Amino acid sequence: MSAEDTNCDALRQMISKTVAARFQASRRLDFHNKLSLFSISLFSIILILVALLQLVEFNFTFENFVVNIGQVFLSIVILCFSIAISMSDFSLKSSKHHECGVQLNELVYKLMNKWGVQLSDQEYEQRLSEYFNILSRFENHTEADNGRVNKKITYVKATAAGYYFRFSLYFLLILVSLVWFFVLIAKSAFS
Repeated sequence: MSAEDTNCDALRQMISKTVAARFQASRRLDFHNKLSLFSISLFSIILILVALLQLVEFNFTFENFVVNIGQVFLSIVILCFSIAISMSDFSLKSSKHHECGVQLNELVYKLMNKWGVQLSDQEYEQRLSEYFNILSRFENHTEADNGRVNKKITYVKATAAGYYFRFSLYFLLILVSLVWFFVLIAKSAFS
């Protein structure tokens, strides 16, 4: 913001930054939802495949005791993920953040044709009040969402790794479950 910016320009910029952060939060929560549902589906498919292979007396790499422990562990992971997903309700939160972004965007569009215009104190207070009224009806975005879209420095690809690190538990559990499954069947499948 330069010294020549008006109160309207400053208000529009502030609201636009919030809009960007809300839409980013919506994308993040949607990704959480999709990744958690994919994880649960994958874990369930692996459990079903292992149970079917046990029924046909497949010759696993490990003893049945070890296979059963793996199945119990995966079942516990599915239970924990299901509880966490239902409590977090990522899909609903994503939708709410998106709705907030849309409402704030409408407010930005009301200010779009007023570049360089100084708003009267009354109109400025009215628009500011609308802004805070919209914000008060919705949950706030995280600092990570704000930082991802409102950077003052040039975007560096390495920062994406830090952002996606929050999803590392999903990736780790997916990797562990796939490795466990392939190690179980490796003896018969690859010999």
